[in-house]
Amino acid sequence: MYVVESDFYSLIAKDDFDAALDEGFTSMEAITRTACSMVQGYLYQRYRIKAEFAREEDDRNAHLVMIVCDIALYILFSGIPGRLTDEDIRTTRYNAAIRWLENVAAGRIGAGIPTLSDPEQDGTDPEQDPDYYAGIRFGSEPKMENSY
Repeated sequence: MYVVESDFYSLIAKDDFDAALDEGFTSMEAITRTACSMVQGYLYQRYRIKAEFAREEDDRNAHLVMIVCDIALYILFSGIPGRLTDEDIRTTRYNAAIRWLENVAAGRIGAGIPTLSDPEQDGTDPEQDPDYYAGIRFGSEPKMENSY
């Protein structure tokens, strides 16, 4: 799974997290799958999101992990009756995550993961593939010379 339980501890205290899981009516795996599915729905047309979700540990995009965690925590707390309000930090962070996903999907900002048009193996990191960013890229057939 792209997000593991320890990823949530930077956003919520372990005791609060465990208490919310005990109060909730679903498993953390189901919530995380739902959050990943939401993110995938926003990013699949522009980015290689399945390849990103296949990554583990330090290879993952840290900001995307935080976005998935924010969405998962919102889903978790929204399943507990009377728990969320408009001023709640979970609602605020969820709304910020959705705004970020909408901007990324519209192409206004980048997600920091390889797009569908990037080289398959290297992605968009100029340090790994500096030739990809060198000058103008174009290709054509050699000039034909016709003699009549």
